[in-house]
Amino acid sequence: RIRDGHRERPRGWAVEKIMQDLDENGDGEVDFQEFVVLVATLTVACNTFFWENA
Repeated sequence: RIRDGHRERPRGWAVEKIMQDLDENGDGEVDFQEFVVLVATLTVACNTFFWENA
């Protein structure tokens, strides 16, 4: 990770890997449906984390 002030930014290759994983149909773009899957997955992961660490 690269330090950016007080936050850390993921390296370019990490972002590229995430984008490739999100692109289910392989068209080189993350469409709305693929984006919604990301949002839903993050929502479940955050919910689980907060319930386990409350």
